[in-house]
Amino acid sequence: MSSAKVSVMMPCYNDERYVAQAIESVLRQDYSDFELVIVNDASTDNSAAIIESYEKQDPRIKLLHNKENLGNGLTRQVALDNSRGEYIAFCDSDDLWLENKLSLFITAAQDADQTTIIHSDAIIIDDNGKESAETFQTLMNKSHSPIEGDLKKYIYRTNFINMSSAMIPRKLLVDAGGFSDLYNLVDWDMWVRIAESARFVFINKCLTKYRLRRGSISSQQFSDRLCRSREHIYEYIIINKLDGTIPQKICSQIYYRYGATKLELGKKQQAKYAFAKSFKTNRFNLKALIRYALCHLPI
Repeated sequence: MSSAKVSVMMPCYNDERYVAQAIESVLRQDYSDFELVIVNDASTDNSAAIIESYEKQDPRIKLLHNKENLGNGLTRQVALDNSRGEYIAFCDSDDLWLENKLSLFITAAQDADQTTIIHSDAIIIDDNGKESAETFQTLMNKSHSPIEGDLKKYIYRTNFINMSSAMIPRKLLVDAGGFSDLYNLVDWDMWVRIAESARFVFINKCLTKYRLRRGSISSQQFSDRLCRSREHIYEYIIINKLDGTIPQKICSQIYYRYGATKLELGKKQQAKYAFAKSFKTNRFNLKALIRYALCHLPI
């Protein structure tokens, strides 16, 4: 097929229960100028066979196979390297799109330049597809950060943009270095690196169904990986992004959350330093002072 306007990226690892639903939700879009790049990350279940059956039916699907399990970040990079669209959109293999998502995004992009990221809200669903009363924004944006414009100082604090609800100009993503080799928080890592050069436009509709799989976040292995990824991202932010343009209050919050992450990893001395830095940056952050004091108590 010739180059499509949008490349939709879908990494997949052992998602035989959901991947057919995810693919069908993309194929049902009322906007058709897209390619669907699916990367099977060495799945050991029936995912590959399910995807292959759809690839035979629709020429817009491009299926790639990793010879070994590369993880979330590197698998997304494989998809990016093999995509051709002017815009990059995302649908994870357990998420769902509403049928008018792409058409609304493309309409919004017509009035935007190549530094603009379009995103929307998402309905939260569980393992069985049951919808929650909460949306992605009400669940993840507890501090009510702005969701449009220049968001870098807010993105540095925490992630509140759902990857499956976003569309990015390809050049913007490539120029920011694409995806890292992290297993978890790949989306936040990307937003941190890309936010310096981007502005965000929000479509105030739920156009994605984001599956929050409770079982997957309970394992100790997942929790440890998540913590290490958070540690890596905060270190990158602290070293590269906390210049004079970021308000002191937000800098203090970043150091505080970095300290809390260090504590979770059992790195008490580094946590003490982070809490001290948090309090010195903002003397009104009494939580940081308390956590610093508690770090001096014997275990």
